[in-house]
Amino acid sequence: MSSTETPATAARPPTPYGLVGGEAMVRRIADRFYDIMDSAPEAARIRALHAEDLSAVRDRLFEFLSGWLGGPPLYFQRPDHKCIMSAHRP
Repeated sequence: MSSTETPATAARPPTPYGLVGGEAMVRRIADRFYDIMDSAPEAARIRALHAEDLSAVRDRLFEFLSGWLGGPPLYFQRPDHKCIMSAHRP
């Protein structure tokens, strides 16, 4: 720590969020997941459980992964967020 740094401003170790490429890459991961689910024959049964329009669930996966990987906790800031087990129970 330099003489101008305090413990609060000292460099923090990188998060998985930063290591994978931040917001842009986490968005690409979420989109790719649903692209595969939308097109892979082996995912057809799971795909059938979802609405025709996947845009809302894509956004929620992006928001969840963002916080889970150490980035902004977007999903957990949503007033309508659910625990993952509850969200997948139906």
